[in-house]
Amino acid sequence: MAKKNEDKNKAPEVLEENESSPENDLPVAPPDNTIQMMPTNLVSGDLEASMIKAEKYLKIQDRLRKLAVTLTSIADWVNEGGKPYLQWTGTAKVAMAFGVSYEQMVYKSTKFKDDLGEYIVFDCNGYVTWQGRKIPEAGTGSSRDAFFGKRNGEYLPTSEVDLNNVKKKALTNFLNRGLKSMIGLSFTWAEISEFTNGTITADKVQRVDYDPPGGGGGKVPDSEELKEKKKKLGNMILEMCKGSKEAASQYLLDLTTFTPKGKTEAVKGKTQMRYVSEKQVNMLLGQLKEEYKTFKTDQKPPLDGALPDVQVTEPTNQNQ
Repeated sequence: MAKKNEDKNKAPEVLEENESSPENDLPVAPPDNTIQMMPTNLVSGDLEASMIKAEKYLKIQDRLRKLAVTLTSIADWVNEGGKPYLQWTGTAKVAMAFGVSYEQMVYKSTKFKDDLGEYIVFDCNGYVTWQGRKIPEAGTGSSRDAFFGKRNGEYLPTSEVDLNNVKKKALTNFLNRGLKSMIGLSFTWAEISEFTNGTITADKVQRVDYDPPGGGGGKVPDSEELKEKKKKLGNMILEMCKGSKEAASQYLLDLTTFTPKGKTEAVKGKTQMRYVSEKQVNMLLGQLKEEYKTFKTDQKPPLDGALPDVQVTEPTNQNQ
């Protein structure tokens, strides 16, 4: 039992690390992290003066938070498991309005391997500056993120995860953390609704539920109709590939790989039917209809059309 627990808690193996800039450009923590107590005279009124400043700042902070939310729109927010999450479009609006800047941003990708297979983690490191302050901050994104890398309760292989989205998640996480660190921008849905007079509420924005009943990764479980369509499509492809699962998987990958309009880089397709979207299923059923009909027509009947080699004899008269 002890051995089993050790394996479960074993740290993932690091396979590869890549940085987008030299290591000396990465932000580092100040060398001295000790807390220094400044000399003060509480009797002379220093504490009371500090409290007055704090109360004044609290009022300013309240106004700042309200204004920050009113700068955003419904499209800037996501309801992540019941909590508000400001996307990078929203953070850009707030940062520009209040003069928050982000400097020396560096991406780093690290490939890991554990019992579930390989996965990639992106780190976005940099500095956040505001009102004369400058602090290092970091954001992360993983191909194991439930929204990008998990479907129907199972993790996708790295080859089937859009790593550009994972990288953007690391950036968005960095921007959000920067705003929180500098000006304390953190909200509840009740506050957002109040600040916008009900214009932005939890039920009006895109919702992501990472592990809903019956399926994970923010994906609504397939309807019975879609399950039947996937079954039909899968059987058609398998039959056309003469029963070879490997060939069927490669054929499905070829069919679902596409290049978005205006782009030069192709988006890799799917190798398993359960990961194919409803839109792709409907498109492929129509696309393969004639091809499958031709395939069935071209199939030769059993024994190449030859008659069964059966000897025919005259019946024997048992009464003779």
